[in-house]
Amino acid sequence: MMWLPSPLERAGDQFREDLAADPYLKYILLLSALLSMFWIWHRLPNFATRDERWRVVDAMEVAGFVESDGLTLDALSEGAKYWRVFGPTLYLYGLVALPAIGLTFAIGEAAVFADLLGAWSVDLYAHWQTLPAWLWWATVLPARLVNALLAVGCVYLLYRIGTHLRDRATGRLAALLLALTWGVIMLAHEAGEDVPALFCILLVFYLAVRYVETGSGWLFLGASAVGGLAIAFKPTAGITAAFLGIAYLFRAGWTEDPVRALARPAALVGTPAVALGAVYLVSPDVVGGLLNAFESVAETTAWIAGAGVVVAYLYRERVTGERVRALARPALLVGGPIVALLAMYFAFPSAVLNGPEVLIDRVDRVANEKTRSHGWLDRPAWWWYVRGAINGLGWPLAITSVIGIGAAVVTLGGRLLRTVVSDRGLSLRRDSATPRVSIETVGIVLALMGIAVMTAVFSTWAYFRTHHLLPMFPLAILLVALALRWLADSSAAVGPVDSQRLFQGATAVLLLTTAIYASVGTVGYATQPRDRTVSWLLDHGGDNATVETYAYDSQEAAVPHGWTIYRPTTRADDTSRREWLQNVEQRCPEYIVLNYQRSMLWLAPDNHSQLSERWTGFGDAEYVRDLLSEDGSYETMNAPYPYEVAARFGPEPPFLDDGDPFDRTWNMIRAGIFPRTIQYGDPQDFGVYGYAVVLEREGSCDGSN
Repeated sequence: MMWLPSPLERAGDQFREDLAADPYLKYILLLSALLSMFWIWHRLPNFATRDERWRVVDAMEVAGFVESDGLTLDALSEGAKYWRVFGPTLYLYGLVALPAIGLTFAIGEAAVFADLLGAWSVDLYAHWQTLPAWLWWATVLPARLVNALLAVGCVYLLYRIGTHLRDRATGRLAALLLALTWGVIMLAHEAGEDVPALFCILLVFYLAVRYVETGSGWLFLGASAVGGLAIAFKPTAGITAAFLGIAYLFRAGWTEDPVRALARPAALVGTPAVALGAVYLVSPDVVGGLLNAFESVAETTAWIAGAGVVVAYLYRERVTGERVRALARPALLVGGPIVALLAMYFAFPSAVLNGPEVLIDRVDRVANEKTRSHGWLDRPAWWWYVRGAINGLGWPLAITSVIGIGAAVVTLGGRLLRTVVSDRGLSLRRDSATPRVSIETVGIVLALMGIAVMTAVFSTWAYFRTHHLLPMFPLAILLVALALRWLADSSAAVGPVDSQRLFQGATAVLLLTTAIYASVGTVGYATQPRDRTVSWLLDHGGDNATVETYAYDSQEAAVPHGWTIYRPTTRADDTSRREWLQNVEQRCPEYIVLNYQRSMLWLAPDNHSQLSERWTGFGDAEYVRDLLSEDGSYETMNAPYPYEVAARFGPEPPFLDDGDPFDRTWNMIRAGIFPRTIQYGDPQDFGVYGYAVVLEREGSCDGSN
């Protein structure tokens, strides 16, 4: 395979070697692929989430400027900075969409891309219906498939990490658990940046471990580049910097002569000076923005933790001039940050074409948007943390992860204590053919540090959800797999049950319960309420009927693409929403669809959520109650309306039966029992979020009803 670059060729060789050496690996990867791609076309030609729309549309906006102005640098620049561009997702999903975009130009229909630019100023329904349904299928579905393949790649990378740290049994168990993790499966079903970022994070983890072993500068610089790309995908991927910093410190203890191998003292000062100086010369505001962002998202905590590691290491090395010089290696200390910064910069096409201002905007938004509760629930950070973790993992795997983390901490402490007792010091310096610190220990430290840093960052956020916690899942699972293998190799026993049987029993229960939890969530993609609603409407109304709905975003609505859609966002400026709603007979749609968002939520009590109070206007709840009324009592002037409930889809919100909102403790607990639980602000079709009621017109719209 001479046409492949050497690193990719070696990666391919390693993959084939793993497949040949482990007969179970291919089945684990196949299982991951099946779960990640099951019913992956859900919601099409609509979107799985709001963000999915914008990730895919970015490339089409560039195409719109090219259609209007020709293939020029100015057109590319304007397209790349139109509204918001999310860095490397424009490259990734733009490349995937390129065949469909090229076909659209070839058949002479490229004007739809130019129309798309102005359509969303009307509203999001106009934006959605500007493109034909086939074009959404041809761009969104391939993007999801790429995302699913990257999820399978994450499973393989965790297998490789576990195998390298201990043995193939450890890698196999870690990979299988990650393949069965609902949080990964869920995010594989949408085109976003979470899974690509996770793939990069795990690759940096593996390269960092390999660097500790080999000391290869190319591995370190390659990991820096991948880390920069990961941060461009997702700023919380900044844990990759911690991975590389810790790996660098560990490497100093693996060499026969740390001073000779690593001593380049000027780089300790030169690295941050050169990196920050280069950025500052481009735009002084960048440095200030970055520093403010660090302060806002508890990067201070990460820096303190990193400083603590350095201080501890220097103490171990007895803080002499030679030991300090052992930490300096300019090709890495200067090259690593520069490579990472360049990777981040070039990962944003809008920055490449328009300068660094877009990066400032991105940093400011990340630094500030998580300091508010975003309108749903006002809960402490620990509540969001626990709820998101148990929803992504399920209770069995979540509890086992806590045990695995605890076991890793205890094991690490025990190994440190043995080092102190045997050496009366903490020197990592290698005095024999066997290093004092095993590569397994390096992996444990990296995983624990990643979890600790991300937890510190999240502790300052006002809200976050399952997808934000995704990078921590494989790190915790790796520690679970290691802990279970320690159990299998130990002499522990509970009565007549030896360690091997304890391991087999615990592993079987964990795999079975996690598989059940993940399967329930995955199978649900085939029966999503909004998909069933659209199918019902198409079966009963044909391809070109009229429907009215009240969701603000077409992604939240359960209406067919191509139908005439009446919605409040297109009402006249001088018409109140209350007046517009109650004049439904003037529009006389064949169907009305009430969604959870901005329809059912109008009926919720004020203590249900911040949105139920803020979104409910005067007359909204009364209008919906009159539409659904079955007892002949009405509250609005134009009632009764000529519509009857024809179908209901999805779990009914409890407040519709005068039920109280879920107790906050039960709301948190049930998230790890029912995988398809409302995400609060990330609108995949889960739980009551997907609830829909279809009303069909009965009689005429002349007011005689």
